[in-house]
Amino acid sequence: MTTYFHNIKEIKQLLRAEGLSVNKRLGQNFLIDQSVVTKMIAAADVNQQDTILEVGPGLGALTEAIAEQACLPAGRADRVLAVEKDRQLATHLNKRFSRQENIEILSQDIFKLDFITAGLGDRNYKIVANLPFYITSHFLRFILEAEAKPTELILIVQKEVAKRVVAEPGDHSLLSLSVQFYGEPKIITVVDRRSFYPPPAVEAAILKIKVYPQPAIKVDDIENFFRLLKISFASRRKQLHNNLAAGYKISGQEAQKILVSANLDPTRRAETFSLNEWEKLYNSVVIHKK
Repeated sequence: MTTYFHNIKEIKQLLRAEGLSVNKRLGQNFLIDQSVVTKMIAAADVNQQDTILEVGPGLGALTEAIAEQACLPAGRADRVLAVEKDRQLATHLNKRFSRQENIEILSQDIFKLDFITAGLGDRNYKIVANLPFYITSHFLRFILEAEAKPTELILIVQKEVAKRVVAEPGDHSLLSLSVQFYGEPKIITVVDRRSFYPPPAVEAAILKIKVYPQPAIKVDDIENFFRLLKISFASRRKQLHNNLAAGYKISGQEAQKILVSANLDPTRRAETFSLNEWEKLYNSVVIHKK
């Protein structure tokens, strides 16, 4: 059944034949490069036991590859749930995969998905997706903070965003720490703009995130921990003690005391701290508040 698109001509012919068009408002860039599809499948290590959630399947090149890879010898397969916000595309995909038992197309905004109703609340699943670039940061926060987290995410994202996600101390951001709190990110490969139709304005990358069973560090209140991070990165040019003072409405002397009690240099900036150091700082803030 393999019908991966090999060139832009085939994509345009399909769009015309089905009365479809590219929805720029939804950030659609359809994946047309079979080699990238193959790399995504390999990175996801798709097997017969997997449940796969695909976000933004577009024209279904990746959907079909995942489903074929997951098929059992007897013809039955584990579930591939493809969530597509564009109703016209969802209709096309339902027609295209009407005979594929292991594929379910859901016309839905991923941010409104009820994971329990969708059957993802009490079982392990992986996410494989060519994400619209503009939702990446929001999607990562949404899915990693969800109660029903995946075991892995294999995503095509903007290359610069992928680099930010895997950043190390010295280049940390709220995004990198938010992801690394929940999982281990790794860039698999860079993806050329010509792998998509229409080609995006920037290069992309395949990003893999292995989600930890428990967060990387131990904090007793995740919401307050992320409040600390947001306060600390409120003004990146300032030394951390200044951001703490402003965010918690305390004196500069008190802010420095919190950092010193955690054996941290108060003149450092937020991007230089490791996750383990953030754990120490969080605990020091908690003690100070008592």
